[in-house]
Amino acid sequence: VFDYSPETYSLSPAEQQTPYGFAPNRLVSISIPPRTRLAISRQVTAYYLTCSVEGILENQVTGQRYRLQGKWRGLLQYDSPSTTLKESAL
Repeated sequence: VFDYSPETYSLSPAEQQTPYGFAPNRLVSISIPPRTRLAISRQVTAYYLTCSVEGILENQVTGQRYRLQGKWRGLLQYDSPSTTLKESAL
């Protein structure tokens, strides 16, 4: 839940939102018997958010303020990544 906040936020690159990521890559060794077909599938759940946005930009040189209103839609988070291996004979 987000609510009104009188605090100011910098727009410097170091403080901007970074995309969500998964755990570090993992290397898995598997043995595939001859004349075998292996199907690999990857699945992840993505949550999208649409919300109203309201804010004020201030020009620090002139002190002039600009009111912003709008809607934001974007990726909120990823969840439950999984990998499935299915083996079948050729």
